[in-house]
Amino acid sequence: MPSPIKHSVLVVEDDTSARRFLVYALQHLGFHVSEAGDVQSAASFLDRVAPQLVLADCNLPQTSGTDLVRWAHHTGRSMHVIGMSAEHFKGKEMLEAGAVDFIPKPIDFTSLKETLEKHAITVGQDEPKRETIDCIAPIGTRAHPTNAPRVWMRNATRKPGTPSPPQS
Repeated sequence: MPSPIKHSVLVVEDDTSARRFLVYALQHLGFHVSEAGDVQSAASFLDRVAPQLVLADCNLPQTSGTDLVRWAHHTGRSMHVIGMSAEHFKGKEMLEAGAVDFIPKPIDFTSLKETLEKHAITVGQDEPKRETIDCIAPIGTRAHPTNAPRVWMRNATRKPGTPSPPQS
């Protein structure tokens, strides 16, 4: 598995003008930016490089951004993925799949910067802040490691000797 590269972002967006805006904005914030127009290109890139952050559009040709998030978790890649879409219901899908956040489109520079700061993903810090997660956090909540309501995650994240979280 590739080692994480600090201060790097992969933008996965099929709309060229939106991708150019994001690349410009992220470069302005001091990030090294790579870009992909579809999930296949992104997966190929992620096999070689582990960026600090992935900004992924939900609606991509052939395979969705949500599928990219699922693929990353299935293959054991630990990365911050922030979903983007003009369709707000897609945000819930991406969060349930394991994205750390969702930005509604059209994206403006201020909301992009605030989202990055919210997750402490900035060039000026050595490591992004990661919330310390209690092993009995309810499945499907923001405190859960993947935000994914999966039974297998319940067992994988529980410390030995702690009770199972309540089933909902």
